[in-house]
Amino acid sequence: MSDYKLRLKRNISLFYLSSFFRGLIFIIPVWVAFERRFLNYEQMALLEAAGMAVTMFLELPTGALADLIGRRMTIVLGIFIRVAGGVMQAFSFNAFTLIFGFLFGSLGSTLISGTDEALVYDSLKEAGQEEKFQKVFGKNSLFFQSGIVIATLLGGYLYQFWIGLPYLAEAGAEAIALVMFFIMIEPRIDSLKFTLSSYIKQTKEGFLQLFQNPYIKRVSLFYILVGGITWSSQYFFNQPLATDLGFTEIEKSWLFSFIRFINAIVLFKLTNLNKFFSKKRAFLLFPILMIVSFLPGFWVGKMVGVFLLTGASFASTARFVILGQYTNEEFASRHRATAVSSLNLLVSLMFILIVVFSGRIMTLYSTKLIYTLLGLLSFILILPLGLSLAKNHHSLKQATLLNKL
Repeated sequence: MSDYKLRLKRNISLFYLSSFFRGLIFIIPVWVAFERRFLNYEQMALLEAAGMAVTMFLELPTGALADLIGRRMTIVLGIFIRVAGGVMQAFSFNAFTLIFGFLFGSLGSTLISGTDEALVYDSLKEAGQEEKFQKVFGKNSLFFQSGIVIATLLGGYLYQFWIGLPYLAEAGAEAIALVMFFIMIEPRIDSLKFTLSSYIKQTKEGFLQLFQNPYIKRVSLFYILVGGITWSSQYFFNQPLATDLGFTEIEKSWLFSFIRFINAIVLFKLTNLNKFFSKKRAFLLFPILMIVSFLPGFWVGKMVGVFLLTGASFASTARFVILGQYTNEEFASRHRATAVSSLNLLVSLMFILIVVFSGRIMTLYSTKLIYTLLGLLSFILILPLGLSLAKNHHSLKQATLLNKL
């Protein structure tokens, strides 16, 4: 095996290690209490929407930038900005400093979003192992979720020691992940010399990858709907729901640590069973899981709520591991980061719409009602599309190959 391919394989090992440190999100069980020092639920929803708007508006430009100047250094820059944003939040003393640090961190997230996925896929493709993408992301999820399990368990206790410590500890862990990406190598993908015209062209062509044929149009829409609903729950609604159900910060540390642990083990096992996670089953699994996890939300209590939170969290994590394979395999290498960023942009748009319209409802009623509304959306929008894709689940590339066999 050539030295180049060995270094590409090292990229994957470093990616696993970096994911563990990026998973040390110590703020998970405490961010609601931390932000509620200055903001109410409605204001918190607007802040989340503003952060996601930053991500959305810069998603395509940063994806195109990664395609043109390299994924690795784009990610390094993004993590550096996130570290700075985390430190700002740790020492925030009013709403303004909290908001500024949060939005600065969102800018960093935009540079990473989709770019890390493209870096891994192209590393595998250059090594002739792109068919292992789903297994790699399944294993990577185990590392990431392991980090989350540890960080979530410790986050509540760090908060008791000093309320800014979880944010500072998370920034430190991300700084270690930055080093991991820095020592990776850039895959030799089709690339263009950076010019303004090539930048605009790259952005346009990458976005159009989502609509290149009828199959990928439907898969893209499915990914966007699943991503918008599950990401809004994972990133925003789950913690307020746990608060509304009566969990304390320490209880949330144990609860979400347990949920992440179960998710990591189950997802790792299932993604190694190729026969189980066929496309047909995946397109049916997501709407069913989401309906079961969200729809009963308004009526559940503390104990049953644990099962809903577990299902919603699993659906969000599985979206990256399982659906990411089906979209990446349709995109050309030199457009992949831009195309993945385009998907994330549209997921972000849906996230913003859901969170903005939910803020007032959360303030007047509770997050439990939001969960039920997300279940209704899953039933009305995602279930019919999932049934359609399950019936016709071969891409045009696969259909052509099957016809030849």
